[in-house]
Amino acid sequence: MNRPKKEKGIRRTHNVMVRFKQRCLPPHTLESSRMCKSTEDFPIRQGLLKIRRRKIFKNNNLFEIVKLNITTRQAAEAYGFRPNRSSMICCPFHADRNPSMKVDFRFHCFGCGVDGDVIDFTAKLFQLSLLQAVEKLAADFGLSATGTFPSIRYKLVEKPLNQKEQFYKILCGYRSLLADWRITYAPQNPEDPLHPCFIASIHYADRVQYLLDILLQGSSHEKQQLLNGKEVTALGKAIERYKETEAAT
Repeated sequence: MNRPKKEKGIRRTHNVMVRFKQRCLPPHTLESSRMCKSTEDFPIRQGLLKIRRRKIFKNNNLFEIVKLNITTRQAAEAYGFRPNRSSMICCPFHADRNPSMKVDFRFHCFGCGVDGDVIDFTAKLFQLSLLQAVEKLAADFGLSATGTFPSIRYKLVEKPLNQKEQFYKILCGYRSLLADWRITYAPQNPEDPLHPCFIASIHYADRVQYLLDILLQGSSHEKQQLLNGKEVTALGKAIERYKETEAAT
């Protein structure tokens, strides 16, 4: 029995769509696609896949924008670190007394061996996922996933920090300052008198690292005592006085 040409065309189209779904759809959607006897809802599922691909492309595009516009040194400076002339800072990922981390376009620590780009640095610093880290960088530096790469340099968008973030910024800044003092004011000869800044860099380095360890890894009781105390606030005021003195000279 010969079938009409229209019916043959519809059946051929149905078979093509079934083969396409079996090849292109993810495995977890094949069972649900087999349950669908009609081909009318296939464009809806195809549209959902397009939306999903568009979202993934947008995230990937944001990753590329952040990597091309923000260096690890810029992120480190924005988050409280002070690289020296050699672009070295004290590594925040291990107990580092002397600057052993190189921050440039990427970062690398010669002490613990950690390495990566600006997204890896931010994710590890704030204990975030890579997607959360790239979103934080984009928000802090005013970037967006528009697909265009502006030629201007972005300024950091200042946001109010909570008390823990403020204390972390103060302690990291003071630790970097002590590391700079230890190198800058180190005596050249054994007979030279010790500079007060060099003495302070030796005397307070362990204490600042201890406070950082409590803030990041201490118990809830220890963290609460640190946040309620005045020691870190006094260190912040000392940093401000030092900056004012440096600006005046």
